[in-house]
Amino acid sequence: MENVERRFIQHFVAVLKEQMEGLSPMSEAPNEFEAGKSLAYHEVADLVVECSRVFNVNLNDIGIEDFNPDKLL
Repeated sequence: MENVERRFIQHFVAVLKEQMEGLSPMSEAPNEFEAGKSLAYHEVADLVVECSRVFNVNLNDIGIEDFNPDKLL
């Protein structure tokens, strides 16, 4: 992966992770909107994890050692 692509992915996933940290798990959300938001972030984060597996990219290599989409369920 070239530097610009690697930096893009690292930044995208870091921003995604940062946004996820501010959300409640779907089961504990105060309203339906927040529950839906948690579910949407879970889906995107789960796609990142799945794509990293498909392309054999270690999450540590893009700077996210503790990325866990399931905490939003």
